[in-house]
Amino acid sequence: RYYENSCQVSVSVVNDPMGSLVTIFPQEVTVTYWALYRKRNITPADFSIVADYSQLFNFASSSEKNIRLELLSAPEELFNVRIVPQYVGCLVN
Repeated sequence: RYYENSCQVSVSVVNDPMGSLVTIFPQEVTVTYWALYRKRNITPADFSIVADYSQLFNFASSSEKNIRLELLSAPEELFNVRIVPQYVGCLVN
């Protein structure tokens, strides 16, 4: 049997050359997934979601932009993993 579940996962910013130059919002997103019933406990620490600073150069030059999130890691036994929202807003300080 399978079940659907979700959890709140923190988003990390990568490739930020000055560290904390970018503020993202929201800082947590919802990850929804399907898993085998009671195979093991899945926790937010099992996921790695990033907003890549280098994507900002693909947009026009305004101070507020959106970055598509990337799922870097998730437990292998999960399927149909979805991130909501798929984009986060960011403010370049």
